[in-house]
Amino acid sequence: MVSQLKVNEIIKQSGSSITIGESGDTINLAGATYAAAGVNTPYFFAERTGSGQTVSATTTTTIQYNTATINEGSCYDNSTYKFTPTTAGVYFFKAKMAWNSADDWDNSEMNLLKNSTSTKLDRYTVSNVFYNSLMVSAIVSLTTSDSVYATIYQSSGGTKDVLYGGWSFFTGWKLIA
Repeated sequence: MVSQLKVNEIIKQSGSSITIGESGDTINLAGATYAAAGVNTPYFFAERTGSGQTVSATTTTTIQYNTATINEGSCYDNSTYKFTPTTAGVYFFKAKMAWNSADDWDNSEMNLLKNSTSTKLDRYTVSNVFYNSLMVSAIVSLTTSDSVYATIYQSSGGTKDVLYGGWSFFTGWKLIA
């Protein structure tokens, strides 16, 4: 059954906006069609806090961004260090890893991964660097069974520490379709 509402004026009762429809509804206003705006949730910001994370040479290590200071939708897991969306869609991610060491991070590679090491979204490599950082980013389509995380591989030179306290972070959000 189709209903019509005929009025001369709509005035808000309280607040600062009037809502017509729900997210995803299409609304026809005077012959023009408008889609209701989507939202860019879920989103998160996680960082390395507390003591530095030890990274061993010749081993691929998941970077432990252990504190999600923002976690809208509860999709970032502080124990696995992975983002797994509750809503399928296209997402933007950015991860940074920093170290403060006079030790040489020789032939290091940071990766942003989807599901496994076989799906590299972005990678950045460096050789013979000290007191530095690496950053990767990507836009990727995800389902609710996918997950995204960051790794570091350091080919030689013993163990190193990843910095904490805002210098090393991982963030991401759903793009509005």
